[in-house]
Amino acid sequence: MKPYPRANISEGDGVTLSAELYNRIVEDIERLDRTAVMPPLFMTSGGSGSTIGLRQLPGELLLVAIIGAETGGGRYQGSILYGNSTGNAANNFQLQAQTNQSAIDGPAPLTNSNGTLVNNALVVNLMEPNVGGSHILWADTADKIYAFGRVMGFTPEANPRTIVYIENWPIMPVIVKVTGTYQASNGGVYYGRIVQGQFASGSNFGYSFPLSSLNTAFLPSTENCWITNNWEQTYGTLGHNALSTGQYIWGFAAGLPQYLSVTSTNTDTNNIWYQVYTWFPPQCAALTHGIQNLATTQTANSTYAINEQTMLNNLKSDMSNVQASLSNLYANLRAAGYSL
Repeated sequence: MKPYPRANISEGDGVTLSAELYNRIVEDIERLDRTAVMPPLFMTSGGSGSTIGLRQLPGELLLVAIIGAETGGGRYQGSILYGNSTGNAANNFQLQAQTNQSAIDGPAPLTNSNGTLVNNALVVNLMEPNVGGSHILWADTADKIYAFGRVMGFTPEANPRTIVYIENWPIMPVIVKVTGTYQASNGGVYYGRIVQGQFASGSNFGYSFPLSSLNTAFLPSTENCWITNNWEQTYGTLGHNALSTGQYIWGFAAGLPQYLSVTSTNTDTNNIWYQVYTWFPPQCAALTHGIQNLATTQTANSTYAINEQTMLNNLKSDMSNVQASLSNLYANLRAAGYSL
């Protein structure tokens, strides 16, 4: 604030303030009032004087682990994660150390003396329909779902828990490249690599854009998912795998990651894999030949007239061609996984 001008007055003298000086004094007093009001309170001034109000601050963002189901659909027990991250460029990002997994990145949830996670949050999944008994994010499994949420208050329980609202749905569409077959005796089970990144080029990336021409730069360096082709599981033949290595398919990464249990190019047992489901009719093998032309070169018994000989020979050849084409089609349908 600027210093006020000094005045020499005697006791009993009247003092007249200029409009400019009076307004300066009022503004400075208002500024002093505002510095004495701390958030979430705030002060406004008007013709009727100064008013103190309450401004609701946005809830704090936090990371929470789903550790159990709570009464009511879409509501869960949660454990808030605390602490700083310990990750670096060399380690995998893993929030929870599991069997065969050594790398872990903080923060970590609080635990009781017996090692169990502390239930200190009531988690509400806004993306889940409010249907009693619906708990999509929990299935009594060792693999936890982690979600970001916003603090929305506290429960009125004897030991209050933080109420956390999240928007989490554990399903995402993906494009996957098949890189191998898992146990041919199962049928319809593969492993592969999820195409990473986004597609923002000016090309016509639509139905006319061939997936097989995707640049390998969009692929991870090793396998990271299991692929279950439900079409084959339903209509295929057990022990037959119709999808070919190197083929791109559409699918959904659903559920929680699975541990690596097969040797491929990804041999690190600390890695965890996603489960990808698809309903993908296998690409049928190409026919070795089309419907053959009518044949006119064979001859019949000489006792027949020339027209009858030609007709019978053509009929015999045509039937042979039809039989060959149908046999070829049947063999390719079997190879594609149809149960015939």
